[in-house]
Amino acid sequence: MNMRAGILNSATFLVALAFVCMSVVLPPMCAAAYATGSITLTCNIDRDGVDVPLAGDTYEFSLVASAQVVNGELTYETTGPFASIGCKWGGLDAGQLRSKAREAAELAARNGVAADATGSTDAHGKISAQGLRLGMYLVRRVAVAPANDRALVDPMLISVPSRVDDSLEYQVIANPKVEIEEAVPGPTDPGVPESNGIFPWLDLPTTGDVQMLLVGLVALLGGSMIAVSRRVSR
Repeated sequence: MNMRAGILNSATFLVALAFVCMSVVLPPMCAAAYATGSITLTCNIDRDGVDVPLAGDTYEFSLVASAQVVNGELTYETTGPFASIGCKWGGLDAGQLRSKAREAAELAARNGVAADATGSTDAHGKISAQGLRLGMYLVRRVAVAPANDRALVDPMLISVPSRVDDSLEYQVIANPKVEIEEAVPGPTDPGVPESNGIFPWLDLPTTGDVQMLLVGLVALLGGSMIAVSRRVSR
C-alpha cells in the first residue's frame, strides 16, 4: 500500500508540475500572438456620388522599418533594402509620409525589393494582409485592372501598429486616396474639317483663308469702281 501511495503521490506531483510548466509557457505564446498585426485596405472611388469599388488591382506590402513597442511607444529601425532613405519614421507628419512613400516606392521598383505580402482587391475593393510583423510598411499598387486604369492610387506608408488616440491599434484599416486621371483628347484628323457648330455643312475659313478672301473682295470692289467710272465718263 505504501508503494502504491508513493506512486500515486509521484503521479500527482508530475501532473501538478505539468500544469505549472504550461502556465509558464503559455504567456510567451500569447505575447507572440500580439507581436503581429494586419493592414486592411478599402479601395473605392466616388463616381457621381456613388462609391464604386476598385476590384482586381494588385497591391504589395513591404516592410520599410521594423518596430518595437517600448513602454507604450513605437521605435523603428530601417530595414536593409530601404537603408538609403532611413529616417525617424515615428516623427514624420502626413506630408513627409507621402513624400517618403513615393521615395520608397521608386526604390522598391528600381531594385526589385521583395514584398512581405501581396494580393488583389476583391469585388468590394478590399484587400487584407494578415500576420504582418510590427513595423512601417510601404503599400503600393503594382498592377491595375483594365476597368481601373484611370484611377490613380498613390503609394502609402502604414505603421503596424498605428496609434489611435491613446492606444495602439494592431488591426489597421486604411482608405487610400484615389483620384481620377483626366482624359487626354486624341489628335484630330487633319482630313476632316471642323464644324462651326451652327451650320454643320458650312466650314469656317481659317485665318489665311480670311485674308485671301478680303484681298479678293478688295480687288473685286476696285475693279467694279473702275468699270463704273468708265461708264460715267462715256
